[in-house]
Amino acid sequence: MSALKYLGVLGFSILSSTAAIAAPVSTTISACVNTSTGAVRIVSSTSLCVAGEMGITWAAVGPTGPAGPAGAPGAPGTLGATGPAGPAGAPGTPGAAGPAGATGSTGPAGPTGLTGPAGATGATGLTGPAGPAGATGATGPAGATGATGLTGPAGPTGLTGPAGPAGTIGATGATGPAGATGAAGPKGDTGPSGPTGAAGATGPAGPAGPTGFVYSFNQLNGDSTTLTYFVAPNQPTFLSDIDNIAYLQSDPPGELLNAVVLPASCTVTYLKVGAYNYFATGSNTSTFSVLHNGLATSMTCAVTTTTGTKSTCADTTHTFSAAGGDTLTLTITQNNDVPYVMYSTALACQ
Repeated sequence: MSALKYLGVLGFSILSSTAAIAAPVSTTISACVNTSTGAVRIVSSTSLCVAGEMGITWAAVGPTGPAGPAGAPGAPGTLGATGPAGPAGAPGTPGAAGPAGATGSTGPAGPTGLTGPAGATGATGLTGPAGPAGATGATGPAGATGATGLTGPAGPTGLTGPAGPAGTIGATGATGPAGATGAAGPKGDTGPSGPTGAAGATGPAGPAGPTGFVYSFNQLNGDSTTLTYFVAPNQPTFLSDIDNIAYLQSDPPGELLNAVVLPASCTVTYLKVGAYNYFATGSNTSTFSVLHNGLATSMTCAVTTTTGTKSTCADTTHTFSAAGGDTLTLTITQNNDVPYVMYSTALACQ
């Protein structure tokens, strides 16, 4: 790793340590860098640097990152098996006899018998006396009105008669439509504050959020475009061209496992990456992928930055299940090692 990139990593480590100290005495950190060997020493002021050293300062505390999104709800538990049926109960005591039913309705009448033969016609009787005159009938309806005759010529105007007495005052007419609203008057003085109302009842507690794990790290990009870096999702140290070049890396007298071991079963739900191309010139595309027990999965994303820019990428669709004791690893490749790119990653298993 170059002297300047070593210096960047050292500065990042010092910033991380400084953020954990309560009540820091200064908001900046000063150091002197030997321009020949790259050795760094922390000082109270760059004025203490001597010949052959370069003074540098940087902020002790970075800005607070945004709050992460709420995790997805956990899956509902499986329905338990139905328990066995209980034994049949003993027969109940017979009930008392019910009351007699109501009498049924009368049946339909039988069919009408056949008509007998007509008898012989009797002799015609004598004509009786005339009866009294009947009552006068009702008046018939009025005939239709005839057509209106032509209007005759107007007669001469008669003399004006004396004024008649004043009539009674008529009823009040309906209210006319409202006039246009006048201009608002000047604002009056604010009245005194009313008394504080009683506190409302406490609302019910919200549902419990999903459980699980979120692994994250902050790393500076490596010095190679040909290597694939294997990184534990919570690795606290910078990328190494020796220790991070395999899932299981030889590290005499033992072996180095670049992975985290899951403490419980969970579902890997997302991979999210932020990148900041903060120093030197050039575009950089870095690709991040997830290994499960050292084997490749479909969860991956690539982030591209240019000089002085920031960008992100995420994969929330290629989820997979993992058991307790399984391992998770991130692999990182890049196409340009000239610019200095700071990575921040988050890998969730919930």
